[in-house]
Amino acid sequence: MSDIYTPAKERSLFLRLYWPALIEQGLTIFIGFVSTIMVSNVGAYAVSGVSLVDQINFLVFNVFNALASGATVVIAQYIGASKAARAEETARQAVSICTLSAALLGVITITFGKSLLSLLYGSADPDVLDAGYIYLIFSGISYPFLGLYSASAGIMRAAGNTRTPMISSALSNIVNLAVASILIFGAGIGVYGVSIAMLLARITSGIMSYVVLLKSNGPVPFSGAAKRFEWYVLAPIFKVGVPTGIDSIIFQGSRIFLSTLLSEMGTLALHANAIGNSIFGLLTLSGTAFQIVTVTIVGQAYGAGQFLSAKKLMLKLCLYSSAFQILNYVPILPLLDIIVKFYGPAQETIGLVKQIIYSSCIMVPIAWSFSFILPLALRSVGDAKWTMYISLMSLLIFRVTGSWLLVKRFDWGVLGIWSGMYLDWIGRSAGYLIRAVFNFWNGRKKPVDTLPYAENKENLAVH
Repeated sequence: MSDIYTPAKERSLFLRLYWPALIEQGLTIFIGFVSTIMVSNVGAYAVSGVSLVDQINFLVFNVFNALASGATVVIAQYIGASKAARAEETARQAVSICTLSAALLGVITITFGKSLLSLLYGSADPDVLDAGYIYLIFSGISYPFLGLYSASAGIMRAAGNTRTPMISSALSNIVNLAVASILIFGAGIGVYGVSIAMLLARITSGIMSYVVLLKSNGPVPFSGAAKRFEWYVLAPIFKVGVPTGIDSIIFQGSRIFLSTLLSEMGTLALHANAIGNSIFGLLTLSGTAFQIVTVTIVGQAYGAGQFLSAKKLMLKLCLYSSAFQILNYVPILPLLDIIVKFYGPAQETIGLVKQIIYSSCIMVPIAWSFSFILPLALRSVGDAKWTMYISLMSLLIFRVTGSWLLVKRFDWGVLGIWSGMYLDWIGRSAGYLIRAVFNFWNGRKKPVDTLPYAENKENLAVH
């Protein structure tokens, strides 16, 4: 592994990983875009209810996704260190813990879903809450399959296989779109149609990814989910996954808090925010694909003892991501008016959506990549704890407090929520760059590329 990260081989590895990840994310975002349009045609109440519930869904996803992310980092490091047996042990434990935790969260969500919606969004219109509750029940049923997919896809990506998750995602998205179209426009069952389509899509992706993982012949042999948990195998996963999970849960908790502010603004503001989020996914498409490949590339470099190369990759991937995201604007901005009208918004909503999108186009190239690519790279070299601290400080100071002030004191409405988010990006970027550039992740020591791995075992996060 030690000679993988020459410039030519680095480019080859990046392209082999990136394009399938880009296609996968493109399909996911496109289907989400189309789904939002379809739900919008059911009514503003429906898309608002689904949008509110997705805030809860993202919070739940972050629990088992954090474990899957921790496993991906550890497996990538083991592969870089040529430790296939340890990689397999980690993979088997990861599938079991992610699926079980997702199932437990599904039971909790279904049991307390109605009370949770009333507690968080009681000021929303009753038809918005009714639509949200339907979607939440089906979401809870889907969690175990989503946990299975997250673990299986993470294992394959750690091994450098982004093609299979792309195929699984493509198939599930096709199922989602086809079933939703039939049930919404054919059967006319509205939110139930969206909910059933989402459930079937996640069942498809979860089962398919697991079956493919069982039959794969890659660098991570896999003989099935573990029947019992082994702490010595899980400990490295938790070392990365727990800080990541705490960060993600509090981050999503803040989004739920802010969505309660949104729910007080009325259905038009909720609709504008949902449309803005949907189009925002298109603006950050290429950057989202960089998130997928960063853990694999940086983690394998670090596992192979290529510490200087890992640092260079951290910064280069962020800069490349920003450049690629500017290219996203070329096909989107000229067609923005047409795209927005697909959602069937009220005239007042259109103006709000445009403010959101134009402000995002300014801020994304400046700060998004350093906020969301760089922390993944830092976690891949074992710097998960301080990454969490920086995230939480910026989140509470800028996103939560800043958004509250802009909404409540300055009456900026939905744009105040988004402006608080931009301030958070800037705060995070500054903190992460300090950690990366000044080598805090490496004990303040100047990193060097060293050859063989056996001489550097003590430096690796997996030990």
